Amino acid sequence: MLKEYPNTPYSDFINASYIHGYSVAREFIASQGPLRNTVNDFWRMVWEKNVHVIVMVTQCVERNKKHKVRLIRQFHFVAWPDMGCPTTPDTLIHFVKTVRKAVPKESSHVVVHCSAGVGRTGTFIGLSNLMEEMSDQNSIDVFHTVYRMRLHRVNMVQTEV
Repeated sequence: MLKEYPNTPYSDFINASYIHGYSVAREFIASQGPLRNTVNDFWRMVWEKNVHVIVMVTQCVERNKKHKVRLIRQFHFVAWPDMGCPTTPDTLIHFVKTVRKAVPKESSHVVVHCSAGVGRTGTFIGLSNLMEEMSDQNSIDVFHTVYRMRLHRVNMVQTEV
């Protein structure tokens, strides 16, 4: 997914996958949260992929970094317990709407990450896609939405809850 550094094998790898949005191919990048030894690759991905929005759906505390040329907005949803789900869907639905409104037209991707980049990440992306599908079709297909995401990244949306 990353550009390979000359004479550095495997420098193009990062634990992230493109995920289709409802109407936009590769709208999302589902990613593992940056670790101490991968944080530079994470920010390199953000830069190379022209990302303007990062969605953090985990309790981890991250340092915000400034970029010289591009404004990057990070959204952090803290009402989602690890190994659980929000008490009501209202706050998550509002959060998805807020993120959607903030994505500029020139942005090529939205990075979404939690700790492993599959459970809460998949739920956020799935909900975003389903909300757009509902607006467009006045109906939703949850099975197809999860199936499409899992074609690109295994374990997306890990639990029924």
